[in-house]
Amino acid sequence: MRRWSTAGLIFWTIIQLARRFSQEHAARYVEQKQPKLRNNLINSLQLYPQVANAQSARGFSAPMVLALLRTTRKEVSGLKLNDLLDTHRLKSSLRLFFLLAIPVLGMVLFNPSWVGQTFSLLTHPLDHMPPSQTAIEVNPPGLRVVRGAPVTIEATTSGAIPKTLDLIVWAGTNDRGELVGEEKLVMESLGEGKFRVKLAHLKRTLSYRAASGAFSSPTYSAEAIDPPEIGNLQLTVYPPAYTGLGATSSTSGNIEGLKGSNLRINAISTKDIVKAEIVLGDGKRVPLKIDGRKLQGNAVLFQSQQYQILVEDRHGFRNSPISYDLKVKPDGFPTIDLLRPTEDLEINGDEMLTLEYSARDDFGLAEVTLSVKVGERQEKIRLQKDDARRLILRDQYRWDLGRLALRDGEDALVNLEVTDNDTVSGPKLGSSRAIRLRLKNIKGEHQQIAEMVRELNSRMVDLLGDHLEKPMPEENNAARAPDTNQKFEQNLAEALKQTEEVMRRTEKDRLSDFATWSDLEALKRNLQFTKEELLKKQEQAQSADDKLRARDEISSELERMSLLSEDISKRLKAQEMASTAQDLARSQERLMESLEKLQSGDTNLDSLLKQLSELTKSLAALQQAMSQMAQQLPDDFMNMESMRSLGFNEMFSALDEIRKKLMQGDIEGARQLARELFNQMAQMVASLQNSQRSAMASSMGRMQGEMSRSTNELQQIAREQQEILLNTEDINKSALSDRALSRSRGAGRSRSRHQARRRDDESTS
Repeated sequence: MRRWSTAGLIFWTIIQLARRFSQEHAARYVEQKQPKLRNNLINSLQLYPQVANAQSARGFSAPMVLALLRTTRKEVSGLKLNDLLDTHRLKSSLRLFFLLAIPVLGMVLFNPSWVGQTFSLLTHPLDHMPPSQTAIEVNPPGLRVVRGAPVTIEATTSGAIPKTLDLIVWAGTNDRGELVGEEKLVMESLGEGKFRVKLAHLKRTLSYRAASGAFSSPTYSAEAIDPPEIGNLQLTVYPPAYTGLGATSSTSGNIEGLKGSNLRINAISTKDIVKAEIVLGDGKRVPLKIDGRKLQGNAVLFQSQQYQILVEDRHGFRNSPISYDLKVKPDGFPTIDLLRPTEDLEINGDEMLTLEYSARDDFGLAEVTLSVKVGERQEKIRLQKDDARRLILRDQYRWDLGRLALRDGEDALVNLEVTDNDTVSGPKLGSSRAIRLRLKNIKGEHQQIAEMVRELNSRMVDLLGDHLEKPMPEENNAARAPDTNQKFEQNLAEALKQTEEVMRRTEKDRLSDFATWSDLEALKRNLQFTKEELLKKQEQAQSADDKLRARDEISSELERMSLLSEDISKRLKAQEMASTAQDLARSQERLMESLEKLQSGDTNLDSLLKQLSELTKSLAALQQAMSQMAQQLPDDFMNMESMRSLGFNEMFSALDEIRKKLMQGDIEGARQLARELFNQMAQMVASLQNSQRSAMASSMGRMQGEMSRSTNELQQIAREQQEILLNTEDINKSALSDRALSRSRGAGRSRSRHQARRRDDESTS
């Protein structure tokens, strides 16, 4: 509106400036300024056209008109511009303008907005006149809310702002067009022409308008819509397949199920809806399938949380959702108990250990394994895999401890583990209590027995020497004979006691065989026979010949027992050597198993290289031990063909090649070399065992031959003694003296040999 007013004013000004003044208007202006012209100028302008057109009319005199023109021309030509313009008035106006312009300019500089306001007053003078009408604008202009919801209606007035404003509401019209349930509500004034009214609860659809006197807003509608609601809620839980459980249902909205269960939700809405979803407590939303008013959806139970069912109708109204609980019932861990053994054990390392155990789970056992940890090495042995999903299991497992390959000073921590058949969260693990298996110091015990046997052999040699150094029956040493006999009997008793102790410990020694124990038992019987029979026979002998024969029998028996104890000592050394080789073979077997499990780039390569280094050290220790104990082992044992071709150098080379293959990443090549090395070590162990048996058999044959030769020699001596007795007593005494001297020298030589052997043993150790 203001734009059009401004444009009109500008257009009028332009027209006024562009308009030309008429001659008559100019003549009157000049006559007004110069009254002496009277009306001559205007008359001349009006009469001149007639003269020019040569028109004459009645009562018209052309000469008079021409005379008037000449007179007027003369008067006009004498006029000056200053005579026509009022300069005094113009100067006064200019002085007044400048006097007024100075304060106006100051006011403009102080507040430039006054220019615009002044211009607005000039261009829109009607706008600043007081209004006479009122315009009413209602907000919202129609609305749709949930039934019972609070409603706020605002109105804004313009023009003649009223002091009060009413909101008129009604429910409808009757057949006569009259308003039904009309009600007038006074609106609250907010100032500046704004009004407001609040309806606490919109329970029905209404029409409304704002009015003030004769002025009113348009009529609008406030609709009260019922929101959608959920009914007939039914939940069905289908447990995971591995449990074997059936489905369960609930109509309360709350339900409990195992983790991983499938949840099916069915419900019915009270009206048609366009959107439905399940809102879970963790923020996830699961859409529901809409079929008319039927709703259906599926979810998976993974954690305990709340959920709501949210629906929305075509108007965008939603239900007031109720929170329900979803509870996840955990699948318990499986349990396993080690029933036997009940405590830590000290093992020999090659026996069979029976493990008795029981296990149980809520929904089925999957696998039972034996976990063994030796130092940094850990191994798992599958005992049972149950495909029948048994809930309770009780069983036994016979474990070959020889495959454990424990070495001296090592402990094995053993426990049982069981997993269930949970296919949702993954198999859960249950463990039994752990027991510790400690390897007995078998080699140490065996070495102690070997040392006791060496001491027993030394005692037997000493007994033989003491017996041969005893005076002959005919010699006149009756004073010291009882003391000598008593000391001999005491030493013999101690040898017998020591033999029994060695036998007792041999029974528990895992490295000693039955032949060793049998030889010790034979040694014990011979000692008992010597003590109980031969010594008594010597004491009861009446004649010198009987005493001499008894003395020779004791000497022969002591010599046989010395040889037997020496052979037992050598056998124990051979057994110790064979055991060392068996340990080496078991270590190599463990290396083979680690190689079979090794994959290219596996982090267990460092552990495998460590095993390889330990195996090399063990092989070197075995070679050194065999070279050091060569003098203590039986000659037949060391001279056999199988012992001379053990191939230590080839095995060292194979170990070095395996290490190179592993460092190069050639796993298959390392496995092939390890298999060949395994065969070589198996042959070495077999050679040691065969050589041991052959040497012991040869040793026994040699001992029996020596015993037979000794018997023949004794018979020959007896015949010689009989012949000497038949001659003369002097010759007999002389022969006896010579024989006693010979026996004394023999005892000295025996002691010398024994001392030399003992020095060799000490230097080897």
